[in-house]
Amino acid sequence: MTHLDLDGSDGGGQLLRTALTLACLSERAFEMTGIRADRPTSGVRPQHLACVEAAATLTEATVEGDAVGSETLTFRPTRPPKGDTSVDVGTAGSVALVFDTVLPLAVGLDAPVSVTATGGTDVKWAPTFDYLRRVKLPLLARYGLAAAVDLHRRGFYPVGGGEATLHVAPLVAPAARTRVQGVR
Repeated sequence: MTHLDLDGSDGGGQLLRTALTLACLSERAFEMTGIRADRPTSGVRPQHLACVEAAATLTEATVEGDAVGSETLTFRPTRPPKGDTSVDVGTAGSVALVFDTVLPLAVGLDAPVSVTATGGTDVKWAPTFDYLRRVKLPLLARYGLAAAVDLHRRGFYPVGGGEATLHVAPLVAPAARTRVQGVR
């Protein structure tokens, strides 16, 4: 199967994170060009590189263009996601956004995975660790996602240095519901 050609020029890091997640789940390669081209500092930033590294390790992917500043990245997963990994953003880049690359993988897991990330746990322009732990994960649990986070230490801008571990189990389908909350 050929790889997908993706244009990342009209968006930010979320385009790359979503492409990584979907590639891991589908085991389909992609090449993204123009990564974050409309940003003041275009290309892959350290937090995006940490997402690439985590996804690559979990799927034994081959990667080209995995460098800070690269505006083109090719990602070729070779297996379904499994195992554990650690990544270091190297800056105060968001640990929560690294975890956002991994959380959706629950739908394709056969066994639990864990990702330990070092970087910013509470920084501007990203969800805080407490938001992830107290809002997002409980909401996702209502739909069958079994995930937990452990905070080892907090990290703030400009230094970072925070560390947390995300544990994600295979998705468990929620029990059949006779009605969706708020809809009868």
